[in-house]
Amino acid sequence: MQQQYDQYTAEDHRVWQILFEEQLEQIPQLACKEYIEALDLIGFEAERIPRFTDLNQRLGDSTGWEIHVVAGLIPVEEFFQLLSEKKFPASTWLRRMDQLKYIEEPDMFHDIFGHIPLLILPEYSDFIQAYAKMALKYTHNEKATALLQRLYWFTVEFGLIYEAGKAKIYGAGIISSPQESRFSVSDASKKIPFDIDVIFNNPFRKDDIQNEYYVIDQLSDLADCIPTVEQHLQNLIQKGLGDVKPVR
Repeated sequence: MQQQYDQYTAEDHRVWQILFEEQLEQIPQLACKEYIEALDLIGFEAERIPRFTDLNQRLGDSTGWEIHVVAGLIPVEEFFQLLSEKKFPASTWLRRMDQLKYIEEPDMFHDIFGHIPLLILPEYSDFIQAYAKMALKYTHNEKATALLQRLYWFTVEFGLIYEAGKAKIYGAGIISSPQESRFSVSDASKKIPFDIDVIFNNPFRKDDIQNEYYVIDQLSDLADCIPTVEQHLQNLIQKGLGDVKPVR
């Protein structure tokens, strides 16, 4: 599959522009410094939807990653397989004007604006690949995979990071949502120090903004935790996993 760029309508480009400009205005105050740096490097433009071929050139030159077009949500094993090969699965469809606030299934704005910038940074993109390679070892075990999906959700999708004592955004699910961007770092949200066991015991929700967010101290914590994650998972498997579902 490929991005059919000429099929985007004027309204599609306008939706991109509205979302992009709203986020560009508030991200300097809300997002982590690594995302802000990456956003500058990736070179999005407000007035038009990015061409994946252009993004692939920039990603390839920096970290060897590329965008792999998919029709929508894909099986978890295929998802982690692509990530292990430095291919990020992304949709080409964009939400409608009446879906600007929230959509349950990820669209192109989520995939591209939320995920792609940080993949231009070696430290982060190496973590994603390493996590995927680890996850592939457990795709035969549905319950173990569900736990790894939870951890991916509460980090890559909805993770926060401390900067000078303040929570900042790095998770793609937050950073692609203007409403959740504001809520997640506000005093109204519940912020929990990053803890593998706590996350493993917490199913996530896809139908609304999150009830809680897990906060790391620095971006390197993600890669550093992979051996610990696998050890925790092995211990749980040996004890026998109970009823595990990734989603509430």
